Amino acid sequence: MQKPRLQDPDLRCTTRLARGGAPLLLALALLRCGAAEAPAPVPSAAPAAAVPTGGSTPSAPSPLFLSPTNPQIAHGTAQQFSLRRMEASGRVRELTGLGTFTVAGPDGRAVTVPAAEPGLIALAQPGRYLITAGYEGRSVQTTVFVTAATLKSLALSPTAPKVAKGLTQQFTATATFSDGTTQDVTTLSAWSIKDTTGTGVAGINSRGLATAKSIGKARITARYLTASTTANLEVTAAALRDEVQRHLHVVVVEDLEAVVAFVAQAVELEHQLHQLLAV
Repeated sequence: MQKPRLQDPDLRCTTRLARGGAPLLLALALLRCGAAEAPAPVPSAAPAAAVPTGGSTPSAPSPLFLSPTNPQIAHGTAQQFSLRRMEASGRVRELTGLGTFTVAGPDGRAVTVPAAEPGLIALAQPGRYLITAGYEGRSVQTTVFVTAATLKSLALSPTAPKVAKGLTQQFTATATFSDGTTQDVTTLSAWSIKDTTGTGVAGINSRGLATAKSIGKARITARYLTASTTANLEVTAAALRDEVQRHLHVVVVEDLEAVVAFVAQAVELEHQLHQLLAV
């Protein structure tokens, strides 16, 4: 008997592929014969906005600091200013040698001052002056008051220090004026040194910093305007470094002796233990 023919083209196609047992071919046939529709594509989500990594919004520039603020000095003297900046890390950066310093007089006009040292402002006439320090487009200001006071005396400190050979000692010159005010004039003074015992005992620079070179004694002299004063410096042989090394040597020797004693005791205990076990 003749088998009935399949009239549905979709069913006929599916039956023929099923007999072959080829799933891949069946899938292709279903797509080709229209037995199943491919699912509608799912729209992809919009990409998320990129999040910057490792970056940050620009921070405000670090402020500048000018010191001292509003100082008072006598006419004919000078004031040493320091310009600094606080970094974001918390570290204070010294900018005195990199910044610019300008001076405006009581009438607001610019005043030309000798630039012997960065930040050192010398003013000859009494009055109120405005100091402006600038760095990289930023600036900071303070006022300095110059009085008509005259110099009365000059003091030097310390007066009789003892310094080990190879070390340094900072001296400070302080001027007292007729109005009772005092002023640090260390950088404005002229410094000299003379041996009183020994040869080449020490040297001193223009900022009052003495360096001990050999055992002996020397006289330090500071001169400022019409005043001068002296101090005595003694250079000794005992150096802090030598004392520290001696102390460390004593500690090492004592520790070594303790270790040796401990090892000897341990060996003796081990020997006694072996004797007990042998009994």
